[in-house]
Amino acid sequence: MSCILKYVIVFQLLYRYARGRAYLVMLTKPVVFGESVQLACMANETEIPLDKPHSRSWSGGPYNALLCMNGVSADSSKYNEGKGKEKNQYNLKIRNFSVMDVNCEYKCVFGVDITRLTLHLNQKDYEYLPSRESTTVVSSLRHGHFSVTITFVKVWPIPVCEIIFERLNFAKRIRVSKTKNGKLFSANMSLEHVFKSDVCSGDMLISCRIGTKNIEVGRKQFHTCPETVKNKGGNLLNDKMLITMIVAIFMFVFMVFVIVLYLVIKQKGYTTTNNTTVHVPENPNNTDDRIHLTNREKCQYTKYTPVTMDTKLKILISGGGNGAHCLSVFASQRRNVKVNVLTLHDGSADLWNSSLKKGCLTISATQPNGSEENIESSPSFVTSDAVAAMDQIQVVFIVAPAYRHELYIRSILPYIKPNMLVVGLPGHAGFELQCKYILGDKSRICTIVGFDSLPWGCRVVDYGKHVRLLGTKDVVNATMLTGFDCKLPFPVIETIQYIIGEKPVIKLASNFLSVSLMAGSILHPPLMYGKWKDWDGQPLTEVPSYFTTVSEEQADIMSSLSDELVATAKKISDLKRDMDMSDVIHIHDWFKQRYYKQISDDSSVMTCYPTTATTLKEIARKEENGAKKWNMFYQWWVILLD
Repeated sequence: MSCILKYVIVFQLLYRYARGRAYLVMLTKPVVFGESVQLACMANETEIPLDKPHSRSWSGGPYNALLCMNGVSADSSKYNEGKGKEKNQYNLKIRNFSVMDVNCEYKCVFGVDITRLTLHLNQKDYEYLPSRESTTVVSSLRHGHFSVTITFVKVWPIPVCEIIFERLNFAKRIRVSKTKNGKLFSANMSLEHVFKSDVCSGDMLISCRIGTKNIEVGRKQFHTCPETVKNKGGNLLNDKMLITMIVAIFMFVFMVFVIVLYLVIKQKGYTTTNNTTVHVPENPNNTDDRIHLTNREKCQYTKYTPVTMDTKLKILISGGGNGAHCLSVFASQRRNVKVNVLTLHDGSADLWNSSLKKGCLTISATQPNGSEENIESSPSFVTSDAVAAMDQIQVVFIVAPAYRHELYIRSILPYIKPNMLVVGLPGHAGFELQCKYILGDKSRICTIVGFDSLPWGCRVVDYGKHVRLLGTKDVVNATMLTGFDCKLPFPVIETIQYIIGEKPVIKLASNFLSVSLMAGSILHPPLMYGKWKDWDGQPLTEVPSYFTTVSEEQADIMSSLSDELVATAKKISDLKRDMDMSDVIHIHDWFKQRYYKQISDDSSVMTCYPTTATTLKEIARKEENGAKKWNMFYQWWVILLD
């Protein structure tokens, strides 16, 4: 009987406790930072009547302090208590809800009943809408290359955005990255797209959904189409003095830009490696006096010994043009080297793969005796997916024109791993700086190499199937920047030499600034100017040659520009004694160094050029009357694609 009585007493106590229990809930959902939030405290009954003094209070928040007592607020600008809809309901209003107010405990006391609620930050119930001042949108449209970058300094949750350009929705192609910013996120969204045609105008709209809210981030009208200037006679403007001034101003601005960037990068934690042995295919006791060597290089001059790879190496070739085709064949035939190809031009990966199904990729070259030599080999994998392409990659070759470098660097950025080698082929000029800027902190774990030109002259005959080798240089220059935290498990220059083959010989320059000022940077503009300055715009009866007929005027312009580069390098050396600018030589010496085995007459710049020329010709299109009209822009793009 006594046992039954005990159970009855316990049951009554539990019943009274259950009837008097208060509870606390959040009324405002979703919570928007910067707006007001209401919490509700309710009870069925309490031990102390609710209409008596001191029967309720609120406390907690970021400082765990008293907030309200019986309707009296400790900070009326922040907290206020009000009567709720129910009989025993009181609401706490928190004005201008901030990041400090979240992840805090709030406590409500009703008589003797106490209830608590912690406002845990989650992506369902909370929204932080970024202001326009903290949102940055950078967009561009150049030559069909569409680029957009959106940065939210503070946001919650991660936005889901749409970028619409002329009714084309690129939502699925937006890359999203996030980092913690206190309790919230910082988010970055980027889009890179290359149109099949040279799109230069259109309307862009960017909108994002943040939680339950849709906001317009920005809109823009692009008008980047080039304008054609005509003189009174209706012909294209062809003022010799104006063109000369433009070339001079461009060269001056370019040199100042490169000098400033070099000084900046030198202070940012990079060292330029210049102690690697220079490999050339001659004995130091029997050197050819037509090769320009500095005193430093003469001490390093050793007989070239082919490198062998005892360990397996997996490389990525980024690009789908002439150079990428050529390198993929040479690299694929090397023992212990596996080659992936990443090409981001629309449809190029599918076209390349379709060609490979029919057979190997072939390089053909005409030998001095007139015979034809073919080399067949194929990459292991061709794709437009950067994730798949970068799987277990140790070396990345970016074989693309300068305006495509950023696209490829950003595509591989998320998959860069410690002790990786990134090679710009070519990387002239400033590839190292652009790469370091885009990679950010990851540049400390990489080695970056830039070449002043492609090792070969080549042209794709049948995409993914046949490439023609027009010529191979004797020497190419390279620069190397090694990140402080990068420790490559293989020698850099020797490994690249093994991949591209014994020829051309890789010559390590003293610094990347000297490579930027080398003669190769002023090679083509004088040729273009001299060839077409007097053209009347009429169709031609023959396809003109570009390299095989160099006039004295073209050679003089080239020589004058080269004089300026040499003088600039000397001035830098005078002002900065520890800067070795001896690699900057006159274009006449540059020809004799670069093509020393192919020149038959090296008496002048004009005679060096035709004797080293390949079979390259400009592309002409036939007119109805059988004449040909040269495509003025084709040759320039051919140069870029090299």
